[in-house]
Amino acid sequence: MKETDLYEPVKILFESLGYTVDAEVAELDVMATLGDECIVIELKKELNLRLIVQGAKRQKLSDMVYVAVPKPSYKTRMSKVFLDKLYLLKRLGIGLIFVNFKTNGAVATIEEEPMVFDLKQAQRQNRKIREKALKEKSMRSGSYNLGGQKGTKMTAYRENVLLIAGLISKHGDMRVADIRAVAGEKTNTILQKDFYGYFTRVKRGIYGLSQAGEEAITTYSHIIEKLI
Repeated sequence: MKETDLYEPVKILFESLGYTVDAEVAELDVMATLGDECIVIELKKELNLRLIVQGAKRQKLSDMVYVAVPKPSYKTRMSKVFLDKLYLLKRLGIGLIFVNFKTNGAVATIEEEPMVFDLKQAQRQNRKIREKALKEKSMRSGSYNLGGQKGTKMTAYRENVLLIAGLISKHGDMRVADIRAVAGEKTNTILQKDFYGYFTRVKRGIYGLSQAGEEAITTYSHIIEKLI
């Protein structure tokens, strides 16, 4: 399949909406006009960063810019990578057209209109995520991560677990009530779930450290000494 295969179905789509359509006008793949209205459509075989940047540059010429690509599979459309690209298109106010190649011909459909992105509305919709991030930050005792790091990260929950492990390491097997007096109300849940496998139940209401817990004391000693 070639990029030129996308042109005819896109042309038919906009002509059905009353536009006059021309190809390769100056540097533009497709231009559709209706009176004073001018629409620019860029064609590519896949939705990639190069195409998105190209669409953004075309906004210097027109408020109405679309990018047109062959319709991806359902799996691709639901992938995080594709959804991130779709978000970027919406953020930039660029429309999206899919060309579906069927056995009886290709059909172009408008999937996303080029609309001005409402940042305030998006922030309102994601208010809970923002509040969660602020709460997480406020509950941390310090900054132990590096921006961009992968793998294990220090969270408020992990700090709480390490505090409990540090207390047991310092005082020996401890009663839950005594641990809770220092580590807070989540103590019972942390000990019962034992997400990291750091603890052992010595007997009812009393906990000690597992081998993994002992190893964690060594690994995170620089953090634990600040928590206790």
